[in-house]
Amino acid sequence: MKQIRKILLRNFISPISIAIYLLAGGLLYLGEFKDAWFISFVITINSIISSVQEIRAYLTLKKIELMSAPRAIVLKGDKTEEVIFTQLQNDDIIILKTGDEIPADCVVLESNNLEVNESMLTGESIAIKKDRDDKILSSTIVVSGEAKAKVIATGDQTEAGQMTKKLKEYKPTLTPIQRNIQRLISTMTYFAGFLALLIIYRYTILGENETTILKTITSAAVVVVPEGLLLASSLFFAYGSLKLLQAKVLPQKISAIEDMALLDVLATDKTGTLTSPDIIFDNIKNLSSDQKDNEKILFAINSQGKEQNSTAKAILSFLKKNKIKNDMQVDEYLPFSSSRKMSAIKIKNKIYSFGAPEFVLKTIPSNLKKDIEKLASQGLRVLILASCSNKNNQKIEKTISNSTFTPLAIVTLRNSLRPNVRETVEFLQKRGVSLRVISGDNPHTVSYIANSAGIKNSDKFITGSELAKMDKNEFKKTVLNTTIFARVLPEQKERIISVFQKNKLYTGMVGDGVNDALAIKKADLGISMFDSAPATRRVADLVLMDNSFTSLPSGAKIGNRIMLSIEMIAILFFHKIIMGITILSITLFLGENYPFLPRNITYLNFILVTLPTILTTLLPPLPIEKINPKKFWQDTLFSIAPIALISGLSISSIYLLLLRNNTPISQTLGTVAITTAVLGICTYLIAEKILNSKITLQSYQRRGIYVLITIIFTFIVFGFAKLRAFFEFGLPSPEKIEVVLGIIAFTILLQILLAKFIKKKKLS
Repeated sequence: MKQIRKILLRNFISPISIAIYLLAGGLLYLGEFKDAWFISFVITINSIISSVQEIRAYLTLKKIELMSAPRAIVLKGDKTEEVIFTQLQNDDIIILKTGDEIPADCVVLESNNLEVNESMLTGESIAIKKDRDDKILSSTIVVSGEAKAKVIATGDQTEAGQMTKKLKEYKPTLTPIQRNIQRLISTMTYFAGFLALLIIYRYTILGENETTILKTITSAAVVVVPEGLLLASSLFFAYGSLKLLQAKVLPQKISAIEDMALLDVLATDKTGTLTSPDIIFDNIKNLSSDQKDNEKILFAINSQGKEQNSTAKAILSFLKKNKIKNDMQVDEYLPFSSSRKMSAIKIKNKIYSFGAPEFVLKTIPSNLKKDIEKLASQGLRVLILASCSNKNNQKIEKTISNSTFTPLAIVTLRNSLRPNVRETVEFLQKRGVSLRVISGDNPHTVSYIANSAGIKNSDKFITGSELAKMDKNEFKKTVLNTTIFARVLPEQKERIISVFQKNKLYTGMVGDGVNDALAIKKADLGISMFDSAPATRRVADLVLMDNSFTSLPSGAKIGNRIMLSIEMIAILFFHKIIMGITILSITLFLGENYPFLPRNITYLNFILVTLPTILTTLLPPLPIEKINPKKFWQDTLFSIAPIALISGLSISSIYLLLLRNNTPISQTLGTVAITTAVLGICTYLIAEKILNSKITLQSYQRRGIYVLITIIFTFIVFGFAKLRAFFEFGLPSPEKIEVVLGIIAFTILLQILLAKFIKKKKLS
């Protein structure tokens, strides 16, 4: 209820709402009850609609959070159960494994080579080993090993919670376009204040009474401030979020819809993203004489962890089929981690390591290196099994750093490309998105997979060890000109993303492993698979619910359609504002009253912006090309400005013509109102042309419904005497009707020609 109260206060006590209520109070004081009550009613209804939409968005956000909420494994006696982080209590015993985000501050009860990355809190990305009785903190990530821990603090009581307590309250997040709109609203609010002073000054000189002055100020304020545009954009983003969910794409922040349209670079992991997460055992090539011993060692080293990764599962599956058994007594185990890129075991006086050749062996013999590169160039993942003596009975980590290993066997694995990956890559590259692959695998393997997927310049690759030797400038230059980044560490992934961002390239990162979490968090648009490591999914902006990279095109198409809808409605708002300011400026300059009363503006607003917004939400336009939010002002405000100016000049001409002809004011206002409605229809019909939207059956349906409803609504307003009297409209005067129709026809023709010119100029 607390957050709902804040939403209600924010919507009912906005600067423009307060201004309108004050103006309504002034009109009420002066006895202008119709305008006072009508604009009060309208602004109240708008505030109610805004509140309802935001409350719905808030409740939907909560539901989405619940859907994707991370869960902890809690030990209950001999059984375990999954609970949402927020349901954890002090003294709960939880089980942690590689890839988990630590859900609360805890004390380690049992540690099986537990290593934690605390960069989310400290900024330091080095993994820290945690033993029994060590404290581990909420929001940090398990990068290796397993543990049993006791909860000692949850929620706001954790160290991370104390740091972020003020950030946890619900606050609507504005996208870049919405921030631009918000700034426009603020600017136009100040401008409305300036117009009010100008109206007071000019009307006082002309001898107008305070009632006329206040009515004109109220009308100008309603016309000039585009507060409804922010609501309209929120409606479109909410609609887009629901559509994305239907397309199996979960947006964890509303700006993700716009971020998809902004992407310049998309960095992607290989395994689980471009390729299937299922790893298939290919072959084992023995380099020592005893194959059976090597297979037993492989079984021992891959069966140590309680939770086997996909590599271990593939190897164990093959060995079990060959009836290899784990009959070796392992004295010590070092689990795999993304930074080590290997695992190891100690058996008596021997250490056996298994992992990436460059990390297992300090120096790779030339003949072995050729074999590895040949296998990798076929798209195979190459791992090495090696051994060294441990006569001094040292710990594994110390032995690894000080000893030279002898290779025992080469193990190869393979992944197939995900279905439709080539089509996804082609779609993204056609949209101007540069694809880069960041992987911990062999460069030749990654290059082969990237080339198979159709990624451009996949022969341009570099390894993490080569990057580590570069200075800052060389690193930047290399990253910008490289497509494949292989054998990179998690912190290097984050640094690579930073280079693209610092060069003003809007960058996305898609991955699924815990080693991708830092890069995904750093990226402008972080994307994870639903089955990603919990910590990775938690920091992502988009979650691919079907665990498929190939669902991105459907998400991007929906996002593109939403962006076009927002631009289309923005055009109508800007048309109304510029047209209104033009009419006000001309009438002020010539010493005539502004033609519209506050209640007249409501009639026009319904035709000019409210009805189009509803129809565009229900029947969104279809873009021909990628919408670039960076060109928002160019595509909307600057494109429609000349057309809106012509509308304002045309309406002003008709208004002044009828006044000079001594046409009764009610008939003059009626004629001007209908003229405004007709030009509004024209603007709506040509908006799609300006934005280069694809004309479809849905376009004709939307246009037809719009024209029909506008005609019916206008007929109701003008056809019933009481309504006509309320709005102070008279039936259009037959006097000068030929001239009026001529001006309207000439204006429409000029606007259509101008729209074609604007479209042609934009496409050139």
